Amino acid sequence: MSNATRHEILVGLNVTDDESYSNYRAAMTPLLPEFHGAFRFDFTKAGVHVDGPCLQALRATAATNALEHEADIAMVALLSH
Repeated sequence: MSNATRHEILVGLNVTDDESYSNYRAAMTPLLPEFHGAFRFDFTKAGVHVDGPCLQALRATAATNALEHEADIAMVALLSH
């Protein structure tokens, strides 16, 4: 897949059991290349409680970043769904 048609999906999970997530990731990793997928980054919240729409803010930041890097606007629009 060329960089011109590449898109990424940002997924947020509420992980309450690190071991179960590690097992999930280990099981999924070999399956993803068949679908041109991959795990790229894991982020964890540092025990900081944030009031407000933090997921929406993260989505907006991802959309802005994608557009600044010449992403297809139709793909970026999918972030809002």
